[in-house]
Amino acid sequence: MPVRGGGSGLDEVRRLLDEELVRHPAPPLGDLVERSIRQGTRLRRRRLATLGAGACAFVLLLLTGLAAVGSPGGVDGRQVAVDAVATATPAGQAWRELAGKHDPVLRPRVVTRLAIPPRPDGPRSPATPAGMLELLTRLLPAGKTSDYARASDGRSFVQVYLDRGQGPGMLRVELREKYGFRGTVHYLEIPDNCVQPRIVSVDHGDVVVDVMISSCLSWDGKRNADSLPAVTLDEATTIAADPRWGLELPAEVESTGGERFAEVPTFQ
Repeated sequence: MPVRGGGSGLDEVRRLLDEELVRHPAPPLGDLVERSIRQGTRLRRRRLATLGAGACAFVLLLLTGLAAVGSPGGVDGRQVAVDAVATATPAGQAWRELAGKHDPVLRPRVVTRLAIPPRPDGPRSPATPAGMLELLTRLLPAGKTSDYARASDGRSFVQVYLDRGQGPGMLRVELREKYGFRGTVHYLEIPDNCVQPRIVSVDHGDVVVDVMISSCLSWDGKRNADSLPAVTLDEATTIAADPRWGLELPAEVESTGGERFAEVPTFQ
């Protein structure tokens, strides 16, 4: 079955993330990682009791690839363009510990909590897809960007390809109005959906920023071609945690984005 844009699956992702925000009161920062590890242990035991041997082998293989740093992989035996896990930022250690568990994250999981700086002063304008694309391209690591697009249903949801030297990878970012706990980082895996197999979500208190790291490209009319990940989990966290994100963006970002991305294709 073709993946296309993963629309119905995204609705389920949104529901799961919303449920998780309600279920988790804001914990003390010092207890958060320990609590997440305990929860992961319980979930891991429950899943191992129900997963068949074949499914367990598949999951282990998948997350072994996630945890490997600089190991061969990706498409057609090419070297993975970027490490699946990085440790250079405050969230990096939490990502490394999570990947080391070799456990599928099939429901949203609290990874860590970040201290997000206040939004910068200055005039702001309502967020549009054009403004989102402008801010997103400023936040991406160095590389060639292309295939800018926005959601066909008018949501605050955009797409960009990033080529870091070994072919393009796709990234999609969505803004969701949701009152939660500022700085909380959630993670979710959907192994059978290449458009959104890994989702990093950062709560800004009044809006949640979802960064979807794809393992394929957008539907081309025939298929979703395989691709390498555009960014690491750590880089996705840095993108989603930028304090400029919100239901309103800096006016200068919106103005520049309106000039650069006024007319872009849509995806479903």
